[in-house]
Order: sequence, then C-alpha cells, then structure tokens
Amino acid sequence: MTYASKSEDDSRRRLCRVATMIAAIGLICVPPALAASLASTRPADADLYVAVEGAIFADGGVSADQVEVAVKGGVVTLSGAVDSLLAKRRAVSLAEAVPGVRSVVDLQTVHPVQRSDAGVVRDVEASLAGDPATSGWRIDVSCIRGDVTLGGTVDSYAERQLAGMLASGVVGVAEVSNDIAVALPRTRPDAEIKADIEQRLRWNAWLGDYPIAVAVSHGRVTLSGKVARVSDQRRAERLARVDGVVSVDDKTSLDWPGADAGFPSPVPPQHRDQSTAAAIKAAFHDDPRLRALAPTVAVADGEVTLSGPVDSYAARKAAYQDAEDTVGVTGINNFIKIRPREQPADSAISRSVTEALARDVYLFDANIAVSVHDGNVLLRGVVQNAYQLRHAAVLAGRSIGVHSVTNELTILQQPRKRRDADIISGIRRDFAMTRDLRSAPITVAVADGIAMLTGTVPSLHADQEAQAIAYENGAITVNDLLQIGPL
Repeated sequence: MTYASKSEDDSRRRLCRVATMIAAIGLICVPPALAASLASTRPADADLYVAVEGAIFADGGVSADQVEVAVKGGVVTLSGAVDSLLAKRRAVSLAEAVPGVRSVVDLQTVHPVQRSDAGVVRDVEASLAGDPATSGWRIDVSCIRGDVTLGGTVDSYAERQLAGMLASGVVGVAEVSNDIAVALPRTRPDAEIKADIEQRLRWNAWLGDYPIAVAVSHGRVTLSGKVARVSDQRRAERLARVDGVVSVDDKTSLDWPGADAGFPSPVPPQHRDQSTAAAIKAAFHDDPRLRALAPTVAVADGEVTLSGPVDSYAARKAAYQDAEDTVGVTGINNFIKIRPREQPADSAISRSVTEALARDVYLFDANIAVSVHDGNVLLRGVVQNAYQLRHAAVLAGRSIGVHSVTNELTILQQPRKRRDADIISGIRRDFAMTRDLRSAPITVAVADGIAMLTGTVPSLHADQEAQAIAYENGAITVNDLLQIGPL
C-alpha cells in the first residue's frame, strides 16, 4: 500500500490519527525501554508519511501546498510543482533527514518567476561577486530559459558546492548544471587520504558513532558500513572529499537504527581536547569560507575558544558551526574578529544587502528596509514566515563588510498552530529516533505552542539538535534549559 496525500481533509485526518496514537503512550519523558523499542522498530509507511509531511509543513522554506508526498516500502516520492530550485532541493533534504526513509525519488518540477536569461546571468554573477568567499573566483555563468550552467575551476569540492548553492538561490533559476572543475591541489598517498577521511568521519557529531569503513585506491574512495539516514550518507560523501580525492563511491547501507557499537572513542580522554582542536582545524580547512583564514582554536575540557581574524561575518558564523558539529564540544566562546580586506562604506553595504535580498528566491518580493551603521546591519519590515526571517539574516551576513546583523523583522503570516499534545508527541517520537537523544533524560513540556526542554544532553550538538526537533514539530518558541554533561 502506498501512503500519499489525497486532500487537505484526508491529510489532516491521518496526521491527527497517528499523532493521537503516539500521544496515547502518555509519556512525561522518553524512558530508556521505550526509546530502545522505538529505535529497534523500523517505522511503518504511514508513520514516515506523517514525519515527512510534518517536516515540510513546519519548515517554511517549502510550500506544503505545492509538494505531494507518497511513501511505499520506506521509499518517499515527492511530486508537484514548486516555485524555486532551492525549495525543490529543500523538500528532498527534509525527506532524506527522516529516520527510516530508505530513499527519496524526486519528481518535483520547478516553475520559477519568468525572467530574461540576461537578467538571471547578471544576478548570479552578482551573487558570486558579492559573497566574501567567492568574490575572487573566476566562474563562467550562462543561462538558457532559466537553466544556469556554471564553469571554471576551484580548489575543492566544497567550493564547487558553494558556488552552485549561491546560483540556485537567484530568483528565476530553474536548474543549475554545475560544470565547475576541481583542481586537485596535490597528489597524496592513499594511506594519508584514508587516515584524513577517517578522522573527519569519527569527529563529526552527526556521524562519529557510525561504523563507516574507508578504502582508497589511487585517490578513489569507497565508503561502506551502516548509517541511519539518507542525509547521513550525503554528509559522509561530502566529508570524504578531502584534498587528493578523485572520486567517492558511497556503498554505505541504511540500518534501523544505526548500530550503537560504532567507532571506538577516537582518542584517550587525556588527549581528547588536543584532538578536538585538531578536528575543528581540519573542518576549517574543508570549509570554503575558512580554508585560507585558519582561526585559532583552543579547547579545555570540551569548551572551545575561537579567536583570530576572518574576513566576513559569514566566516565567523561558519567557524562556530564547524566547531559545534565536532564530537565532544560542550561549549563555544566565539572571540573571532571580523577584518575585511577592505571596509566598504555603510552606504555601499546597505546597497549590497538590499540587492542581495531583491535577487533572492525567498525574499525578492518581501518588504524589508536595510540600514547600516559602522558595518552593523539592521533589518526591519515584514516577511511571510519564520524561515524567511532567519534566511534574511543569513543572506545579509554574506555581504562584504558586514560585522553584525540585527534582525527586527516581523512575521506577517503566523504559523498554523498545532495542538500542544501533538507537538509533545512529535518531539518525543523524534528524540527516541535520534542517536544522541534517545537515551538522554529529557523532559518536554508545551503550553500554547511554547516548548520547554529540561534535562541533560551529552554535547552542544545534541542540545542544538533537540531545539531543532522542537521547532520542526511545530513549537513557536523553545525555552532550552538543557544542561550538557555525561548521561
């Protein structure tokens, strides 16, 4: 049997039916026995349908009215006509992140705002030139009926991906063919490549527990082993593209759940801080916003201190995210200073941010006023939802010369509110399916859409993941009172 949305009323009945079923468990927090039971049972298609629909419904970066979801045998099929390439890709990413999904078949079509090809090329070139990470790259851009082709050469796979992402965000783009070549900077011995990849996998907070084996022959990498989600496979493949890699063949399989007996602890406890710092520095090297900057990293008892100069606000944020995604990090002090190569005038920054908003697929028709004082950007106005509110701040932070972003945008369309009991049930279900959270003693309470999380989690990454799950299940606000410590 295939589970698919047939009508709005049908969809709501299914959402309510499964939510009621889960709510009947009557949990105050997730007991270890129940967590183990949920974790050892692969979800039924009906449950996967609800989880994928719920993720799209709550996200805001994809219109749930434009995407049809069907599930059969754990395979999710997405169809419908969406209004941007980013929305299409985001729907796929949301489905791939649901535990239990075996694969995602993408049948969505993109019907963007109609624009001239010359206008699309001009805006893609402006996006690449206006981002501090890509402003010096020589990228060729062409467009035929909304289909953009990128050419040129960069130094890493991550740089290639960043250029493609920036092009995909321009209004009017229907597809991006990323033909940018990656120049292999140097030849490395296979053993060195293998050790490098293993370190990145073991120290990544999303993947560190999974038993992923790495084999390398003449720069060609093969990954095998087991992970829990399709998104984990995508992440492992990206992390494996270190310097010297010619290709990556991902042969990992999906396990429900991922085996708890994964990698051993990466290093003895007495050397963990030193190795955590080394792992963060390796992540900086792989990050196109930080590759040439090398901020200073110090770690004491799991608490990370970042310092030194970077050239943009976006790079400072990227450094924090890279540290947060590292195993064993319990806190981050971000003392990185922003030192642009050249500091533009406030009027130039204001113009740059305003133009970036105007060419963005999510915000081109939003009513946003931009003001700048000493490189500090203030956003005011109205957007449609919380996703657009967050996205506007990220977009503003990518402009050259920005030192901070104050976001005073308001939301015009309030999210469709879910019942408190349904929010609680969804959060508990997802905690029980998440490796870092299913055995954590977390209590969840929700009142009028405001969620409160209390208890203990093992890392900063787990703390951030718990917050994200609460928002994804419909919480309007999350009061995070979680403590970081041993379980």
